[in-house]
Amino acid sequence: MSIKDQIPKNDKSWYAVKCKWRCEKNIILDLLGQGIHAYVPIQKKVRQYASRKKVSESVLIPSHIFVEICQDEYLTVLKHYHVFSFLNFSGILNSIPQAEMDLMRRVVGEFEDVLIESNTYHPGDKVQIIGGELTGLKGILVELNNHNFKIALESLGMGLHIFVDPKHLLRIGSRKKVA
Repeated sequence: MSIKDQIPKNDKSWYAVKCKWRCEKNIILDLLGQGIHAYVPIQKKVRQYASRKKVSESVLIPSHIFVEICQDEYLTVLKHYHVFSFLNFSGILNSIPQAEMDLMRRVVGEFEDVLIESNTYHPGDKVQIIGGELTGLKGILVELNNHNFKIALESLGMGLHIFVDPKHLLRIGSRKKVA
């Protein structure tokens, strides 16, 4: 089965596309001009110099863009001269859920619907990171010492030992009872 045949004919879904480095913004503009819904997460950073502030933009995932297409639009995307291929794993094309696309928008600061909760946290609490570059990740708080939180990530099935400011955490569930 070809990559094109894995895309639904009528329902639009999000897909990752590998493209030429530093051409992501131009590709997006070209595809939008052709009526294709395309997105590249761009992170803005403010740098303070002695005499001025400078705002710079950088692509969050270099050499990748995201397109929301149906099967008829596949070739239009692939024919762009800076597009290499759709991201697939051993010939299997995976669509990206809308929730993950929204998460990317929150990571780069496009969404500002973040609540801050100042509570004490305990091992076993279900938490979500609501600020910083890991915004949106959910997991179970395994261990905490000062501000070092070890969080078991549900979606990745692994533990991640990270520094998280408590204002960037949101409890989303109560503690699990340990038997």
